[in-house]
Amino acid sequence: MGDTNPLWTDPEYGASTAWGSPIGQPVLEACLSEGSSIPQLPQQPGWQVMNGGCQRRYQETFRPGDVIRGEDVWHGFEEKIRPGRRNRLFIARSERRYINQYDRVVVTRLGGAVISVWPPESGEPAGRNLAARRRRRYTADELAAVRADYERECSGEARRGARPRFWEDVEVGQPVIGGLKGPYDISDAVAFAGAVSACSAFATRWREPTGVDQALVDPETGAPHHVVDWHFEDRIAQQRGVPYALAFGTQMEMMLLHAVTNWMSDEGFITFVDLQTRSVLLMGEISCTTGKVIDKRRDGRCHLIELEMASQTLDGVPYMTGKVVVDLPSRDGYSPAARRLEQPTP
Repeated sequence: MGDTNPLWTDPEYGASTAWGSPIGQPVLEACLSEGSSIPQLPQQPGWQVMNGGCQRRYQETFRPGDVIRGEDVWHGFEEKIRPGRRNRLFIARSERRYINQYDRVVVTRLGGAVISVWPPESGEPAGRNLAARRRRRYTADELAAVRADYERECSGEARRGARPRFWEDVEVGQPVIGGLKGPYDISDAVAFAGAVSACSAFATRWREPTGVDQALVDPETGAPHHVVDWHFEDRIAQQRGVPYALAFGTQMEMMLLHAVTNWMSDEGFITFVDLQTRSVLLMGEISCTTGKVIDKRRDGRCHLIELEMASQTLDGVPYMTGKVVVDLPSRDGYSPAARRLEQPTP
């Protein structure tokens, strides 16, 4: 989302790189199939399902012409019980393996959905922790800073690109600067929803079993809205106690990882992602992603760098944190791309 690196899209540029073709950027798998086929969860009034974060393990890249299938593993549904808690809290865990036409796993995603249930009679809003967040008017300087970062992205200045970032040149403590994005708006939300087929129209939107049961009522028209609409319209989000529409969890992952792919150069390869959702990015907020190097090590032939990453709003509210492990090229000739291209193809 908003990533202009030609390595993802330009056949001529991709052919000039160590990969020999364009490759799929991290989290492209969400565009192929975002949700796993988990058992139907029990339906309760007042349920609010949030992305709790996930782990992604990448073995190789998506390449032009790949045919991908998914295999799911259900890891269970658990209630977290704590004395004195007024609501019920559940964790649903599932795993999806994306497998290419050669029966090799490209990436494995292990995800957790956090489900909070407040009894309707409690009067507690589901988004009570977000109630204090208020949309504000940004200064000319703040908006100019966002525009400057967008111009750096579009010009290519923001990314390392074709200049390899060698493992030997990286030191623990080195910063990763991701830049600003926003204010998050309806165009950003719709672009993501279209890419991952997160919603559909008219009759087809109600084919999902949870559609009608969990519908939110439009206060102006009285008509039911599919729960996905709380990502698009403030007044629908407010039906669940959230002051403004909120970004998709996977889109927040993409935004954070964009900072990593810009930093690592086209010859780097993300091997592992472990992100936790701490809050949400609300519509109208500006996001800032930063990070730093926390470890540098060898693992067999791989030259690994571990990054600690965090995304927060411009006003300092953290909403996603985690660790990312990157395999970098080395000055002794090691290439992450060459290593992954060694896989035989029948």
